[in-house]
Amino acid sequence: MEFDFGKIVDFSLFKWAKEEGIWKYFLALLVFTAVISFSTYYMMGTLLSPFSALQDQSVTEAINAIFHFFTFIFFIIIVSVVFGAAFNYLLIAMALRAKGKKFVDFGAKRWLGIIVLGILNFFAALFSVFKLKLLVVGIVGLVLTGISVILIVMSGIGGNWGIAVLALLFFLLGLILLMVYLIIVVYNCLRLSFSSIVFIEKELGFVESMHKSWEMTHGKVLNILVALILIGLIAAVISLIGSFPLSVYNFVAGISSGGMIGITNLFNPLFLILNIPALVTSTIGAIISAFGLVAIYEQLQVNTISLTKPKKLIAKRRATKK
Repeated sequence: MEFDFGKIVDFSLFKWAKEEGIWKYFLALLVFTAVISFSTYYMMGTLLSPFSALQDQSVTEAINAIFHFFTFIFFIIIVSVVFGAAFNYLLIAMALRAKGKKFVDFGAKRWLGIIVLGILNFFAALFSVFKLKLLVVGIVGLVLTGISVILIVMSGIGGNWGIAVLALLFFLLGLILLMVYLIIVVYNCLRLSFSSIVFIEKELGFVESMHKSWEMTHGKVLNILVALILIGLIAAVISLIGSFPLSVYNFVAGISSGGMIGITNLFNPLFLILNIPALVTSTIGAIISAFGLVAIYEQLQVNTISLTKPKKLIAKRRATKK
């Protein structure tokens, strides 16, 4: 049974705005996005300025500049993941409510749970936990790449062209296998992408939620991919429309300043005004993505029910005959 992509798009684009209480989450997410955006802009300007003069700095100063830069990047990622998980939980819960479904109320324990589940999903997809035989592709790819590096070193020492050709062959084979395994990891991610919704909707543990997502998505990966690309394109187009004036401003300001846009822009009224539509459309895009994921989830449930009902009827008929 195919997905009803029209229903998915309709629910993602229009239903969220009519949902009671959505605007308080919209404002909260908008403020959070603005804080992350402006703090990143300010700190990046502050931290990147020493990089332009690294050649004039001592080794210690250069190392400190690099350390502070990556520390800030790490901090921003952690804050985005932690608070993003909370907003994701609340938006998915609201989308489930719009579909007439129940969900487990948000709390500190559930907040921590959704973060842990996201980490487990990442490692389960990376190591093909639910289909371990696929992991062999990645392991063989890494082994062949490692052998090629050893052979390259040996050919460099001995000047043997035969070993160099063999090293190139091993490297190409390893690279191809690693590219194939990257596709496998994406496949795993698609199969596990609904575990967070299962976790929010039902009183299930991490492993059970992941198992449920894996079972629901069996044989439907192509439909899921098409639906996700469709929702992603819609969200991206909306975000691009809002951010276009700001992009033009940054481009012009970058040319006039020789490629460097200073942090003084944070105090420029025009820059702040142009950020408003960019932040608003970015927030709308995030909400559309969350509602779109729930719309796809409902399609998966409909398909699962339509497939399991005939099986149950056949089982009952066989039981009655016996």
